[in-house]
Amino acid sequence: MRSLAVILMILIAAAMFACTAPQEEDEAMADIDTRLAKYAQVEVSSDVPGLHDKQKAALAKLIEAARIMDELFWKQASADGLALREKLAASDSELDQKLLHFLRINKGRFDRQANDEPFISNEPKPAGATFWPEDLSVAELEAYITEFPDEKDALYGLLTLVRREYDRLVAIPYHKAYTEDLQKAAGLLREAAELVENETLKNYLNLRAEALVTDDYLASDMAWMDLEGNMLDIVIGAIEPYEDRLMNLKAAYESFVLVKDEEAGRALEAYIEAMDAMQKALPVEEQFKRNEIRLGSSVGVFTLVYGAGDGDAGIKTIAISLPNDEQVREQKGSRKIMLRNAIQAKFENTLLPISKRLLTPADYELVDGDIFFSNILLHEIAHSFGNDFVLDAEGNSTGTKGDVALKNLSTPLEECKADIGGLYSYGVLIERGIITEDKLPSVYATFLAGVFRSVRFGAASAHGTANAIQINWLLENGGIVFDGEGHYSIDPEKFAASIESLLTELLMTQMSGDFARAEELVTKYGVLPAELKYRLAEMKDIPVDIEFVWN
Repeated sequence: MRSLAVILMILIAAAMFACTAPQEEDEAMADIDTRLAKYAQVEVSSDVPGLHDKQKAALAKLIEAARIMDELFWKQASADGLALREKLAASDSELDQKLLHFLRINKGRFDRQANDEPFISNEPKPAGATFWPEDLSVAELEAYITEFPDEKDALYGLLTLVRREYDRLVAIPYHKAYTEDLQKAAGLLREAAELVENETLKNYLNLRAEALVTDDYLASDMAWMDLEGNMLDIVIGAIEPYEDRLMNLKAAYESFVLVKDEEAGRALEAYIEAMDAMQKALPVEEQFKRNEIRLGSSVGVFTLVYGAGDGDAGIKTIAISLPNDEQVREQKGSRKIMLRNAIQAKFENTLLPISKRLLTPADYELVDGDIFFSNILLHEIAHSFGNDFVLDAEGNSTGTKGDVALKNLSTPLEECKADIGGLYSYGVLIERGIITEDKLPSVYATFLAGVFRSVRFGAASAHGTANAIQINWLLENGGIVFDGEGHYSIDPEKFAASIESLLTELLMTQMSGDFARAEELVTKYGVLPAELKYRLAEMKDIPVDIEFVWN
């Protein structure tokens, strides 16, 4: 049988001459229907109760600015995504419209739930997307930096594109590569600032507008940390490096437009107040623990009214921990943003159905929506654990950033650490009386259900790799047991011991900056067990994730 990529190439060519083969079209239609079924549609409205007229007008401006971030991400993610979108949108065939639908979900022709395999054409996705030259290898880049060390900072910069000019590599700042789009987005942020009455939000929006057109985000990140009393919020700009799978260095554009749920946020402040105690309880020697974690703003619970770019590509985000800038984190900490409606949608549409199939009946009965929410919050808190820089044996900083030392493996290990670090921190919450010890069985069952949910995202996802590591580690150490009939059960005592040992391994790998150690961990544990792969393959009727329909 021909691959779908080949079939689609034939169909696209045939469409030009109106001679599509019915059998091939049927195969392509069945395949795209299967891919679309992996997403449960969830409607999201920007008509949020409780906002006055000026806030509604400002919200509209923020959404318009976010849409520009979406277009920029399309440009960053692939060289041909926008052209394909335009061609498919002009077609009136049912197949092309479904392909367009799936193209929009993935923001390009690569299936983010299937290890970025192409579903149109057979050309693979370049590891560096459009951030780097398509034919550039890590070995060539590192050799170039060795020859021209003065160019390293620019080439490795978070906010530069790298291009070839004859025999040299050149760095192009984002604000020069995307000038027109960024100026439009900045103008919209300034217009929104004129409409809002909250002075801290007004200041942030103006500074963020300046950041977009200069690539200097520091002042606006600081101002974002100082937001107080605001109902509206927006995360916007080039932020996370997940799309760059060559070096994990280049930030992609994204945006989240938010409305605050103040009551829910106040109820979770006790978790933030326990952060220092969580850090001190980490299972590593004292010299590898930070003396203090700056708390920053209290945790915020928000309704997501619009997502764009990297924040809306494929697998959907349900929580945010920002800023990433170490200077801001050192001075002001970080903010934890919980997306209430996204969390609820994922729990109902994906976690509950998958856990009913994979957990024993007794463990399934323990799965709890409130604990799922807490697990996500603790995951975001745990991103602050450890250190941002590689440490020597005495715990002194070497000056090398951990994500640089661990290269492309830094992101899956960081996501794994956040999962496991958050789970380990329930011990501190129990000591402080925030939760009771009898909740631990529900904590473990809900956590494992969450692992099964996100491991379906695929190996190309940092979260998918992270969760494969956790499953294999727990199986090897007896924390979870496969019964041979398709279900997993939990051994609470061994589960707790497994979590502690894995967290120690993750923290020490990160803080040592040992790439070989990281590679060994990912190679050994980062692939799903065969029996779980088989069980997951049977569950095509259960959505893997959600697709937001913005209204």
